Amino acid sequence: MNHVGSYQTTFSVPPEWQGRELFISFEGVSAAFYVFVNGVKAGYSQDSRLNADFRITELCKPGENTLSVRVYRFCDGSYLEDQDQWWLSGIYRDVRLYSKPAGMYLWNFNVVTKLDPANSAKATLHLEAEVHSNAARPLSELHSSCKVVASLYGPHQLRAGETNLDPGEGQTPLFQGVELTRGEGTSAPAVEAGESGPCWSCKLSLSRAVESVSLWSADEPWLYTLVLSLVPADGAPHETDCEAVRVGFRTTRVEGNKLLINGRAVLMRGVNRHEHDIRRGKYASREDMVTDIRLMKQYNFNAVRNCHYPNRCLWYRLCDAYGLYMVDEANIETHGLALETSEDVLLRDPSWEKTYLERGVRMVLRDRNHASIVVWSLGNEASHGPHLDTLATRLRSLDPTRPVQYESCGGAPATDIVCPMYPTPQRLRRYATLQEQVKPNFEIGRTWPRATTAQLRPVIMCEYAHAMGNSTGNMDEYWDLIRATDGLQGGFIWDWIDQGLLRRGPDGIERLVYGGGFGEPVHDLNFNINGLIFPDRKPHPGMEQVKKVYAPALVTFRWARAVEAVA
Repeated sequence: MNHVGSYQTTFSVPPEWQGRELFISFEGVSAAFYVFVNGVKAGYSQDSRLNADFRITELCKPGENTLSVRVYRFCDGSYLEDQDQWWLSGIYRDVRLYSKPAGMYLWNFNVVTKLDPANSAKATLHLEAEVHSNAARPLSELHSSCKVVASLYGPHQLRAGETNLDPGEGQTPLFQGVELTRGEGTSAPAVEAGESGPCWSCKLSLSRAVESVSLWSADEPWLYTLVLSLVPADGAPHETDCEAVRVGFRTTRVEGNKLLINGRAVLMRGVNRHEHDIRRGKYASREDMVTDIRLMKQYNFNAVRNCHYPNRCLWYRLCDAYGLYMVDEANIETHGLALETSEDVLLRDPSWEKTYLERGVRMVLRDRNHASIVVWSLGNEASHGPHLDTLATRLRSLDPTRPVQYESCGGAPATDIVCPMYPTPQRLRRYATLQEQVKPNFEIGRTWPRATTAQLRPVIMCEYAHAMGNSTGNMDEYWDLIRATDGLQGGFIWDWIDQGLLRRGPDGIERLVYGGGFGEPVHDLNFNINGLIFPDRKPHPGMEQVKKVYAPALVTFRWARAVEAVA
């Protein structure tokens, strides 16, 4: 049985949008859904954790419009979504209606910052942008009618008590109105055949030196505002379209056995974080996200791993602004297949390659302009096989400025960082050696070959210190070792929040429940109650131990006994 949820609402198109292209965006729907506007199908999408945008221009009418959504609890993509969490279905993130100019509009852009190796205060901003059009006009005519210009303002950093992520007017311009260079255009559709999409697209680029930049880091999250404007080529003083993004000047790379951020090795004092709310389930409110970030900062965390899927878009903007290093992870986990067959069964099926690639590539295209993301992750507990090797290659090609990590391949080429799961302190020490990093693995469903590399890689535990019950007591053993051993750079505690939900009983009293608390026959009991904070976001007592061990500064006292001189 596959349950279906039906949703319906109405909306009106603002009068000022008359004649413009109309789009609707669903930020998260689990697990698959069809969209209908005024009874006509607009499209279908799956992948519960990424945006799905539909062009609905021709389907809308003046006045009131009806939006209908049919959501399926499971689909074939559910085999890749077996994360340890409540499996809650429905529309659980924001739905947004937006418009673009009818003739020509900005669609996608990528910002890359590079620092001068000799002087990090000097940087270069590289920008690539795409312009789309649905207009049935010659490409040369549209090329000559508009141009794209870029302006950069800043820097800006949140101060105590500030909550507005957009600094507004009054920022210092570093450059203004610089035109992007046109590349080649194409008339190939940018969406799958059979769906409405742009008649053509054109790529443009810009490379601009920037002096005296303030670098972005988790400790000093300086951000700049980059504004892209599509303007008439004749210089008329109005914009056709405009997009803006907050940019951080920051580099991240693997060099030898070190992960370097802005040229320096950083210890990852990290934690894994699921999206969870005590009342709203998988919906993450801004209030919850800000509470999480402030707690993390107060308890000396500097890094977060999005486990095990891309998060709500606002989460990235908040981490950019408040300052957290982030591992962004593709929505790929097949751990449950091990109960019936093997975690790698789909990796050996050629028909599944496109599905694996889409989940990783779409994540990078959506999130790559965020300074907080320092590492991409291919997924979690999905074994090792050719599709993930291909995905790693594709992500490095799409974004050569960030390393890629994946735990379930050991030291295979798919990962730039050795990121083991729950090693003992003794084994963690061995991971700093090449002999341990290249070892093969023969566990059922989790097999990988002996690595052929002769280069040590950084070691960052993707999960450790399982925070269930009375836990995190031996954190100092790990961190004494991490601080003393070359190549060990920290890890991410499992995990942040107890995934308890409130349920009102027959007596009218609300109580927290875990697996089985709603009478469901298949569940994991209390296994998702393994966080550092309670479901109401109050810290566990064990958080105090984490705070002490994660302290970024250590003070060591050495006592010397005074010796009395004898004449």
